[in-house]
Amino acid sequence: MVRSEDLLLARICQLCKILPETVLHLCRDCSFTSDVRGFIQSWSNTSPNADASSQSINAHRDLQLGGLSKKAMHKASEDLIYTWWGVWKERNRRIFQGKALLALVVPFWFGRTFRVDYGRALLTQEIRPSG
Repeated sequence: MVRSEDLLLARICQLCKILPETVLHLCRDCSFTSDVRGFIQSWSNTSPNADASSQSINAHRDLQLGGLSKKAMHKASEDLIYTWWGVWKERNRRIFQGKALLALVVPFWFGRTFRVDYGRALLTQEIRPSG
C-alpha cells in the first residue's frame, strides 16, 4: 500500500527539497539549477536574460537566446544544455542511487570538454562564482 506521505515526497523536487518538481521548475525555478547555471555562466563570462514569467520550457529557452548574435546564441544554447543535462543527471542520481553532488561539482561531472575548459579556469582561480 502506498502512503500519501510517500506520494507527496515523490512530487517534491529532489534537488531543492522545497517546491513541487515540474519540468519548468527544474529548468528555471529550482535554486539548485540556478546555482549550477550561475557557476557555468560565471566561468564562461555569460549572463542570462532575467526570466520569471515564461509559461513553458520553450518560452524560457527562447527568452534566454533572444537578441543574441549567432555566436553568442550558440554559446548560450550550449550553457543551457550543459546546465539542464547535468541537473537532470544529478536529479536521477539522487533518486536512483541515493547519492548527491554539490551544485559546484555538477558541471565537472558531466563532460570532458566542459571539465577541461572550465576546470582550467577553476584551477587557475580565474572564476568568481556568483552568490
